[in-house]
Amino acid sequence: MPTLPQPEVLSCYFDSGFSPCLAAMRLRWPAPSAGGVRGWDLPGGVRLTGPPPEAFGVRLQRWGDDSYAACLLWDSMRLQWSALTRAQVLDSALAPILAALGGDLGYYLDQPVTQEITPFLKAS
Repeated sequence: MPTLPQPEVLSCYFDSGFSPCLAAMRLRWPAPSAGGVRGWDLPGGVRLTGPPPEAFGVRLQRWGDDSYAACLLWDSMRLQWSALTRAQVLDSALAPILAALGGDLGYYLDQPVTQEITPFLKAS
């Protein structure tokens, strides 16, 4: 996927459509990108068509060696995946969006495996 220009970050906020809330940004993309329609492949076979997102937030949690959960805010769409592989995440449009924002998807994917914070409650 071609590289994207750096957007202007208009504001940062917490999107309450996820639990816990997801850190998100309101973005303004340079005119050539904003007016261009393109396909965006997301994990799980989801494909969006349109300009880059004006509202964006992502949370990746590593559950195992090759197992990830993800929450994604893309404009007004909220998506969640509970079991993605590294390849599914890397093959998605998340890499160019994060790169345009100065992030590195590989950094997020290489985080330590998340340990369960709260043990499951047992029925008595």
